[in-house]
Order: sequence, then C-alpha cells, then structure tokens
Amino acid sequence: EVTFLRDCFGDETAMSGKMFREAMEAIEGDVVLRINSDGGDVFEAATMLQAIRERQGEGHAVNAVIDGIAASAASILSSAADRCEMAELGFIMVHEAAGGAYGRAADFETAAKFLRDMNASVAKLYAKRTGMEEDEIAAMMDAETYLNAEDAVGKGFADAVAEPPAREPAMEREPAMARRSERLAAILSAVTNKE
Repeated sequence: EVTFLRDCFGDETAMSGKMFREAMEAIEGDVVLRINSDGGDVFEAATMLQAIRERQGEGHAVNAVIDGIAASAASILSSAADRCEMAELGFIMVHEAAGGAYGRAADFETAAKFLRDMNASVAKLYAKRTGMEEDEIAAMMDAETYLNAEDAVGKGFADAVAEPPAREPAMEREPAMARRSERLAAILSAVTNKE
C-alpha cells in the first residue's frame, strides 16, 4: 500500500488535476489519499475524481483518510474513495457551488443554471456515497454543513473514525527514564567531585 499525501489545493501549494493524475500514475498498487484541505476549484476536483475512478477501474483500491478537514471540493475526493476514515478531530464540509458572473441578465441566468446543475451533480455523488436522498443532501449543501467524524460516519460520508496509533507501553518507557536519572546523577556527581 502506498500513501499519497495531499495537503490542500486552491492556494500557493495548489495541486492541479494534472499533477494529481501524474502522482497517481507514479504509484503502483493501492492508494491512500491523506486529506487536509479547504477545497478549491470544482473542475480540478472533477479531474482528480476521474483519476480516482480510473485507478479503481484498474482494480486498485483508493482509500481516504481525512487527517484534518475535507471541505468543499476536497469532500468530492473523500466521497469517491472505496473506504474513508476520519481522524478523531476531523471534519467534512459540504456546500453549494459558488461563482461569479458578468454581463446581461441572460448571462446571470446562465450562470445560475450552471451552479444549480453543478449542485445537483455533486449532490448525486454524495447521495451515492451515503445512501441519503438527494434532496436531503441538497439541504445540507444549502446550509453549508460541517460534519465531525462521528456525524460523518453516521451519515455515511465516512466509514470509520481512524484508530489512533498504538502508544508505546509504559513498561518500555521506564528503562529510558531510569537511564535518564542515572545520567543526571552521574552529572551531579561529576560536578560535586570537581568542587
């Protein structure tokens, strides 16, 4: 299993759909997407989604771990994963598409139709992931909904809360503490003997 780390896209550390595809192609076997992203351009996310689907079509698992947040367009990627786990303090955020327009009334009407169509497409993806009704998803998107790990699992956006890594047993730490005490005692003895 190979881990593909994705911090964020949409700012100076942006990853384009092309860069994502190239990274995916460089990995052999299954992929784990580690996500901590505020989101970004929906068309870049659509390109990344297609790369994920192609990898899945080749018989490889593409799993996601939300280490921090999968917001906006980043939640599209986590929703496409075969399995999605979330960190204990992780969040998913879904909302409606946003954009701008310039021109005549007809141009604004065209832009509004485009945004409604985009919302419907994304809601369909979320509904497929969660098993929820599209109108319920649409209401969540309209409200700009943040889901903590427990809620995301409950609604089907994620499969599980990721287990924290196993801690080192206390018994193994004790010898290190004992050695530290011995070193401190030796230092104090050396300083005392010099005087």
